[in-house]
Amino acid sequence: MNIILFSVDEMVRPLPRPDPRAVHLLNVLHCSTGDSFDAGLINGPRGRGLLVAIQEENLILNFSWGNPPPPADDLALLLGLPRPQTARDILRDATTLGVAALHFVRTGRSEPSYANSTLWRGDEWHRQLL
Repeated sequence: MNIILFSVDEMVRPLPRPDPRAVHLLNVLHCSTGDSFDAGLINGPRGRGLLVAIQEENLILNFSWGNPPPPADDLALLLGLPRPQTARDILRDATTLGVAALHFVRTGRSEPSYANSTLWRGDEWHRQLL
């Protein structure tokens, strides 16, 4: 399912055309002016987004939100530190399944260099969650 996620501050400003979500709306979902799409507010409700206008540099969007989601199950995963690509897959898939907490830990059998991956040094892990 294509649910395009937004933060609270993004709801009140245009979406830049180079943004991956804008590219997805236009090139994958083939949205045009007046089309609606499934949207979600990060840590908030789901709803519908409306593509109001397609400008040269921005997309103008409008949102209508539904009820807040029910509380997530209190499910946590404790994982030995895997290869970075495997960790990326786990981050994406576990959040899709509704896991509330992920704890990656070094173990005696973990490869020490995995903890120094670019996945963990910047905000890539956060992008994978979204």
